[in-house]
Amino acid sequence: MEDKSAIYCNNCGLKGHIQRDCRNPVLSCGNLIFRKDTEEPQVLMIQRKDSLCFIEFIRGKYDVFNIDYIQILIDKFTVDEKRSIINHSFDELWSTLWMIDIGNIQKNSDYYKGHDKFMRLSTGFHFKKRDIFINLQYFVDNSETNYMMTEWEFPKGRRNHRESDLDCAKREFNEETNYNCDDYKLIMNLEPFTEEFVGENRVRYKYLYYIGYLTNLEKEVFIDITNKDQVTELKDIKWVTKSESLEMIRDYHHTRFKIINDIFDFIDSLSEKYILV
Repeated sequence: MEDKSAIYCNNCGLKGHIQRDCRNPVLSCGNLIFRKDTEEPQVLMIQRKDSLCFIEFIRGKYDVFNIDYIQILIDKFTVDEKRSIINHSFDELWSTLWMIDIGNIQKNSDYYKGHDKFMRLSTGFHFKKRDIFINLQYFVDNSETNYMMTEWEFPKGRRNHRESDLDCAKREFNEETNYNCDDYKLIMNLEPFTEEFVGENRVRYKYLYYIGYLTNLEKEVFIDITNKDQVTELKDIKWVTKSESLEMIRDYHHTRFKIINDIFDFIDSLSEKYILV
């Protein structure tokens, strides 16, 4: 009989089950770093290279007959992303998503999962349940959203095997921003801020943010073309004020609005009772 005490879940960090069977929300950890040396307090935010729903779509994480769900995904594309699925081949979209040369695409199971569904929608078919012809143009024509920017958020990511939440947050922050642990201080007697929600795929997600402040005030932020994590995942990174950050968040990200309001409320009330180590 299998010893469940030896089984480790990389999502919640508990023993007795594997990540696939975990009943806890899918966890990501990151750092939410602020600075007060500017005219107004600022926080560091990153802009994703691709909309999250665009990534889900290209990876084929949908049922071609669930047209309501496909419409939800495409409604959250940017205007340019909607154009791209009409005007570009799947191989062009796949190579751009993963930042690889089109001639070096590894056509494995992940590729074909997205490719075969995309081609089915590109060709189109008669959807008997509603007696309509479905193709990519149908979804784009029926989309009423006009997002010009991909999502802005705080640096975060999933844990490596047996990695602690804090170590994960530090590593992800370094990979996505190029700031290392010597460039900022975390407030260690403050509970991390959390953002929890249910995604379009009905999966529960939880984002855990450790709070800290910038100490290396001279360091500039930029996308480093030698940093693969940045090049493949990010479009922009910058320090923003409260008003700027609220304008950058998409209208349906209600939990993110709350996080922004909470962090700036905290910055405004910051006192020496918090230990900066």
